[in-house]
Amino acid sequence: MSEVIVGDLEIIGIRNPNQENERVLLRAINPASLEWYILINTSFTKQGLLDILNDHVFWFPSDISVKKGDYIRVYSSRKGEYKKINSKYGDEPAVFHDFFWGLKAPIWDMTVSNAVTVLQIKTWNTSGVR
Repeated sequence: MSEVIVGDLEIIGIRNPNQENERVLLRAINPASLEWYILINTSFTKQGLLDILNDHVFWFPSDISVKKGDYIRVYSSRKGEYKKINSKYGDEPAVFHDFFWGLKAPIWDMTVSNAVTVLQIKTWNTSGVR
């Protein structure tokens, strides 16, 4: 299996799709500030092209950094507050950074939405109505 790398993060995959504990699993291949990353649910067309569904977007908070080798879990339909956990990945010690999207239901049904896309943004700005 080939690595899927975006910036300093590796996309490991979607775990338990269409279930209550559905989550995206990432791993830091270098130290990283997560504020520069966004997850979106996507799909592949029958022709193998990427279809940006753009109906669910998760932007990581600006105050969380990870170390090389840390894992990042984003639970799609669970509510909660960010937490850092020392645990195991297989038989190896691991650090997990858990995030909670808080959606009403799982989003990866593996038919309409069967892929996750991670975007790394280098710069951004915003404007609001005043």
